[in-house]
Amino acid sequence: MINLLPPEIKAQRHYSQYNRLLIHILIGVLVLAILTTGAFYVTGLMLNQEQTRLAKDIAREGDKSKNYGQIESQAKALADRLTTIEKIQSGRTNYPALLRALAEATPSDVYVASFAVEPAGKTMSLTSYAASDQAAANFKNALEASPRFNSAAIQVIEPTSDPYSAQPTSRVTFVVGLEPGALQ
Repeated sequence: MINLLPPEIKAQRHYSQYNRLLIHILIGVLVLAILTTGAFYVTGLMLNQEQTRLAKDIAREGDKSKNYGQIESQAKALADRLTTIEKIQSGRTNYPALLRALAEATPSDVYVASFAVEPAGKTMSLTSYAASDQAAANFKNALEASPRFNSAAIQVIEPTSDPYSAQPTSRVTFVVGLEPGALQ
């Protein structure tokens, strides 16, 4: 194309093309800035909503964590109590088995007034009333023959009267050795 326009108009036309290009560039930059600002605004709103949701989730999980902590402490307390009960059970003397063995070994002319097992569980002190010295000896032999007792020694035989019938009798004090496992 041949341009026959005078040089001033030619320059004006040339500058008007640059102005239009510049206006298009400015409009493009302005549109891009508006779109970028809008994108940042929408992203900011979405991030705020997500942050609020996450804060609620964290609070809810914190409450759950506190509940789990309480349950854990309750479980630990229960386990401690069970351990204590097991310790008491393991250290507890099984008196029914001991009493059954003592009843089986006691002759009819002797009765047991009291007994005490030493803390280590190896011996027991026994106080009984026997109608005669022979009854006391029979009781000693019966104790030694029992599988729960391993020895019986008469410590004291003292003449006295029966505390219930006032008949003459003898109070006999024994030290009886217990077999291992006799108290279980």
